Amino acid sequence: MKNTSRRNFIKYIGTGVVGLGIGYVGGLLTPMRPETQYVTYTKTEYTTITKPITVTTEAPITTITTKEVDLREPFLNWSLKEAAKPYRGASIRMVGEFLPPLEAVAKLKDIFEDETGISVDVEMYEETEVVEKVAFDLASGAGIYDVVAQPFGKLGKLVENGWLVPLETFLKDPKLTPPGFDPDRIYFKGRLGKAPWGKDLTQGIYRALAEYKGVLYGLIDKCHSRRLWYRKDLWFDPKHREKIRERYGFELKGPEDVWDLTTEQYKMLSEYFTMGADFPLTKYGTCIEGKRHPALYYSFCEWLFQFGGGFIDHSYPYEYGKVIINQPEAVKALEYMKSLVPYCPPGTLEYFWDDAMAAFQGGLVAHTIMWEDASYAIVDPSVSKVAAELGARKACGFGPLPYVPEKGIRSFKTHGWTDSIPYSSKNKEAAWLFMLWLSSFPVDLEKHFIGGVSGRPDVCKYIVENIDRLVQEGRTLPGVEEYTASYMKMYEEHQYVPCPTFPEADIIMEVMIENLSLALTGQLTAKDALDQAAETIVRRIPKLTL
Repeated sequence: MKNTSRRNFIKYIGTGVVGLGIGYVGGLLTPMRPETQYVTYTKTEYTTITKPITVTTEAPITTITTKEVDLREPFLNWSLKEAAKPYRGASIRMVGEFLPPLEAVAKLKDIFEDETGISVDVEMYEETEVVEKVAFDLASGAGIYDVVAQPFGKLGKLVENGWLVPLETFLKDPKLTPPGFDPDRIYFKGRLGKAPWGKDLTQGIYRALAEYKGVLYGLIDKCHSRRLWYRKDLWFDPKHREKIRERYGFELKGPEDVWDLTTEQYKMLSEYFTMGADFPLTKYGTCIEGKRHPALYYSFCEWLFQFGGGFIDHSYPYEYGKVIINQPEAVKALEYMKSLVPYCPPGTLEYFWDDAMAAFQGGLVAHTIMWEDASYAIVDPSVSKVAAELGARKACGFGPLPYVPEKGIRSFKTHGWTDSIPYSSKNKEAAWLFMLWLSSFPVDLEKHFIGGVSGRPDVCKYIVENIDRLVQEGRTLPGVEEYTASYMKMYEEHQYVPCPTFPEADIIMEVMIENLSLALTGQLTAKDALDQAAETIVRRIPKLTL
């Protein structure tokens, strides 16, 4: 039932993984402890902690009481058990991506089952298979799945086909929803401001992921973006700092300086660390995900927005509009991306996200841009050579995307998965109670401990402030607080930027992948490739214009 996931498979395969595109010796990433140690807590361990804790949020929705983390009844002044009484004996099925957060759900669900009497099955597959299975089930009306976790970019297709139940159906029912439960107050909102192309962005992070044409359809399963990974032990080494200052005229003294890193400085560091040395030094400065694969599309997004470009001139991701992917800002972004190739491993144009992750884990590159939900894999010493031999806190650094000073844009592409309920579900109310439970503070906290990326600022804040005790108790790993604090700061201070979610959005990705590849391999100039992409997109999506 479980197939190997896109960014997760390195965790489970030890031999030959890095050889996919990197040329390392097989066995580098062989786990040094049993897989079962990634997620193992008994119910007793869940309900007892050693120190009194108080957690407050803007809305008093969740509770962590003194000496108790209550996964059974996580809501204040509202009983999940009572709400579930009419649905005892019901069976529901959830489907989502095979990654640690959903694995945690599969191992925690018995607590929900015992409390509510509702039976839960969890299916996990690779991303594309999840999307295919959901589309088939919802289109046929078979009612196989009651909770579907989907990438936010699929929202328009699911809604326009009339397949998803609006959240309002459940939110307005006091028998099904705790008083004061408001997802707008639970999840990250981020900065409301201008898109890189000048239009107003007014939804906020949560609504950009879960809203379509003013209607909410989901709760956040995971909220992640792409951002900077770097080797702290190299970037801040006094000898390297001196040489970089002499050669390039700038110096990074510590993590705080990384927040002002420019794209030109990032390129200089890429050149500097391409030295052909032996571990713990790196052989290459960076890597890009250049394979004809969705990874290439997302890899381009990070530079596109920093240079002031975009795909569509719109304010809301579900809106149609003018295609702007061939504007000068986009051309400069693609030219910049291509300029990094000389400082990447030879196979970088065949890399996708797992190869890039392995390159950093194995010490092949000094820095790269990668997904937030892969960060756990580089601080985990059982799969990361860098963490195992140098220590995650010493070697693994995290920061925002480098920026273009003349543009002054500090942004990130917001991305995530949402949990929704299809109309074809035969147990919608039971499914909602399970979704509600999944969204609660203590459950989301447990998911984040083992590699999840919470959309809740209170969960992130709690982990950062209590990390030493949490590590001592064996509940998470050193270094988790590093990337958690970094992305929390980025979400609060930088501008979120969503990609299109209208039903034909997949066409944009498909066309962009083809033409980006043609540019990176030298078959077309950046300008010609993007002109061709823009013309093709408009031809295939007539609601868009040039």
